[in-house]
Amino acid sequence: MARSEPSEAVSMDYEAAGNSTQGPDRYETDPEKTGDVDMNLKKIVAEWLVENGYEGLYREICGCKVDDLMPCDEPGPDCKPGHIVPCPGPATCEAGGCCEWHIGEK
Repeated sequence: MARSEPSEAVSMDYEAAGNSTQGPDRYETDPEKTGDVDMNLKKIVAEWLVENGYEGLYREICGCKVDDLMPCDEPGPDCKPGHIVPCPGPATCEAGGCCEWHIGEK
């Protein structure tokens, strides 16, 4: 996979802010160099959720726990980190209130 280099203007702004463009590439993705051959989107997101105190992802139509992340295999840009909360009941639950939990805001 080819990677584009930052434009000269971006590089100059980065250096003007006192940063160096030299040194190790912190965005390295080659598994041989990172030592992580199992890295994928689900793993990256799951690790971030756990490290930041979240229990899953949710959006208007669904939610999933970290231990069963993205069963839809279609994570969307509107998925948000959330916490396990009790089912709000039949009045607002799309499943008719028969759920034990939802993922949402605390």
